[in-house]
Amino acid sequence: MLEQFLYILPLLILLGGVFALTVKKFEANATPQCFKLSRLILIISLVLSIIFYNRPMVANLSLANYSTLLFICWLFTSALVILHLAQKWFNTMQQSGASFCRPLVMAVLSGCLLIISKNLFLTTIALILLIFANMQILWQSHENKHSHWLKGTPLKLSLFFGLLIIIIMGKLYYTCGTTDYNVLQIALAQNQHLLVFAAVCCLLLAFVFLLAAAPLHYWLLEIATKASLPVLIYFMLVPTTLSLIGLTRLNMMMLLPLSNSLQIFYVGIGIMSIFVGAISACSSSNIRQILICSIIYNMGVIFFILQHFSLLNVQTAIVYWFICWLAYVGIGTSLFCFKSKGEYLFAVEQFANAAYQKPYATLMVTLFLFSLLGVPPLSGSLGLFVVLNELAGHNHFYSIVYILSMLIIMSYAYLSFIQKLYFANSRNNFDRSGMDLHILLFFVAVIMVLITIEPRYLMEYPWIAEIFHG
Repeated sequence: MLEQFLYILPLLILLGGVFALTVKKFEANATPQCFKLSRLILIISLVLSIIFYNRPMVANLSLANYSTLLFICWLFTSALVILHLAQKWFNTMQQSGASFCRPLVMAVLSGCLLIISKNLFLTTIALILLIFANMQILWQSHENKHSHWLKGTPLKLSLFFGLLIIIIMGKLYYTCGTTDYNVLQIALAQNQHLLVFAAVCCLLLAFVFLLAAAPLHYWLLEIATKASLPVLIYFMLVPTTLSLIGLTRLNMMMLLPLSNSLQIFYVGIGIMSIFVGAISACSSSNIRQILICSIIYNMGVIFFILQHFSLLNVQTAIVYWFICWLAYVGIGTSLFCFKSKGEYLFAVEQFANAAYQKPYATLMVTLFLFSLLGVPPLSGSLGLFVVLNELAGHNHFYSIVYILSMLIIMSYAYLSFIQKLYFANSRNNFDRSGMDLHILLFFVAVIMVLITIEPRYLMEYPWIAEIFHG
């Protein structure tokens, strides 16, 4: 009993952290204490997760190995980076950060459950926690307190898909008599009735919503125009990564018998997302919207990859998203460097001639944007290469032409922003940015350089494959 308690201790610490951040009232001037407590909770939980990395919480519900540890470290890194950046925003705005820290810790808890889960019941709990964390952040942590849309449609959609996931889990349990992935996979192979297939499609739609892929992307585009910078960074890094891990786990451990039937579903989502992301980015005059459109585009690419339910395709999708994730961390950090008169800037026009006053941050954001475009020799070119190589291996040459054509269209939005950074006629006055932001940008750049120099650590996939085996 004591041994089992030690194995679930990291999760209990996260749960206790959520409770502590809920009970304790933090005033606006106590923001550092709130973030310090959240950081301490995350670090202790991470250390314990590393110590007990190969000990499953419950044998028939979860798995634990070297790969799950790497994904958990990826999750905690995202959370710690967001905490560090968010603290700057809340200090500037003189607001209490408890409304942001509490759901962030809850999202990390849901992510840990999602990463170790090999049971649909545990996955459902993790997704409900993630949706609830997203709802809390949408409700409390935005710039416009009178924004009825932010408190309306995204929250209603989150509630709807949360209830939908519970209903589908109940339906599959009623039909198959279990929620274990391996048993469900066998049951789905033997029972492919239309109602069961419809339930699976609805479950996938919930993942489409969480990943902000088209046609369920509009809520995230609205958040990009109305939410605060920490909220934007959160939705760029955390729900997308966790939902992708959950979707790939579902593909490999449960939905293999339905792979041929679901291929058209994945291709359709991919076509719509790539088109919407590229076209919407070109019509945006706000860097936040451009970044969200970029994520929608990249989610479309990932759905194209996942149309074939093979381990190699899943690994390609994860590697591609990790390289994009690095670029988004760098761009998000760079945006915190561009502040004028205490206000963080988002309109493209406000970045006019930023290179003269912010040469380091401007250079970094330029490199990260070029990486998203797949320009050699940046690490983004490796991500684009593995995608094109995988699609070519399945003779999807029309898909390659479509992806590259839309990427060229999207490059117009990136290049327009870069042109504004260096060659605009007007000039804005920027506040001084902290050295910690420059150091963080440097570390992200170093990681991208190491990936470019030694791609084998990402291109050789065995470290990812273990996450699909108990």
